[in-house]
Amino acid sequence: MTRVVIVQELLAQYRVPFYERLREQLNRADVQLDLVHGRASGQRAMRGDEAHLDWATTVRSIQLPVGRRRAAVWQPALKQALASDLTIVEHANRQLLNYPLLLTSKVARKPHVAFWGHGANLQSSRPDSFEERFKAASARWPDWWFAYTEGSAERVRRAGFPSDRVTVVQNAIDTSDYAVNGIERSPRRCVYVGSLHEHKRLDFLLETAALVAERVDGFELLVVGDGPDRARVEQTARQARWLTYRGALFGKAKAEAVSSSSLTLMPGLVGLGVLDSFASGSPMVTTRIPWHSPEFEYLEDGRNGLVLPGEASAADFAMAVADLLLDPSRLSALREGAIASSRMFSVDEMADRFTGGILNALGSARG
Repeated sequence: MTRVVIVQELLAQYRVPFYERLREQLNRADVQLDLVHGRASGQRAMRGDEAHLDWATTVRSIQLPVGRRRAAVWQPALKQALASDLTIVEHANRQLLNYPLLLTSKVARKPHVAFWGHGANLQSSRPDSFEERFKAASARWPDWWFAYTEGSAERVRRAGFPSDRVTVVQNAIDTSDYAVNGIERSPRRCVYVGSLHEHKRLDFLLETAALVAERVDGFELLVVGDGPDRARVEQTARQARWLTYRGALFGKAKAEAVSSSSLTLMPGLVGLGVLDSFASGSPMVTTRIPWHSPEFEYLEDGRNGLVLPGEASAADFAMAVADLLLDPSRLSALREGAIASSRMFSVDEMADRFTGGILNALGSARG
């Protein structure tokens, strides 16, 4: 049987439904999928969103400090990878396993190696640095590319990788838990759902919420998530009656929390949480900052959400939120657009695209 290995630094809760569907689809095509992953450590572990799969292999990753930068990582998965026909790894300079794999692939023509990623480091403060130039150059090295979004694919093509060996996977999460009935939506409640770390601009969020509370009677902010900045949220929740902190929620519990809210507030980094906002009909309000994840592309200002200028102040953000909460017809139109968008992005579609890309990559390898 043809064998495909995916190596990931960790296994997050939101990825489990995707891997299950991908494994089922590949099995029907007589392809065995093996997943090898490490465990979260440090601040990443504080998010509390790791998962377990009985059929996956957990390895002990080795962190190697590199100056003041984020540590390089060695994942002892070389044996599994070399026994595969295709190994899919994260496109990241710090993933040391990538280098012997790529070298072996070029010399022995097996295993074929594919990158999976954004096409660039979208959170880099120095896009012209050596690290980012190296990453752009390395984008040309694998045999195949699995790009998160069309924008990710375009970055890979600009780096010089052949477009006929790029699969756009349309990164998504399973939102089936949002198909729940009877959830009462509070007209003055907003929600934040995501990790609690610096790129999310939590101080800005809390300042904004305090200003909205002054203008909108009965305003509530529900915060769902965990991370290194949790204490800041908990401290405010003890002092502000309008703030409720729920911690990390998953599955139906998360769906019910988000679906009970009229708006999703995300002044900082937008990622897969935009799909929660679509599926719940709780349109997202955000800002056009430069470090969003690829899924920001799914937002269309004025149709399925609201995107303010990157330089918007907390007062500007608060005014936009308050105006929406006090304008039911405008909010309803955005809600309809969000729900319509949710039908375009699904974990089933992502698994279909990924399966097609894997089969094409294997065909190219045999070819």
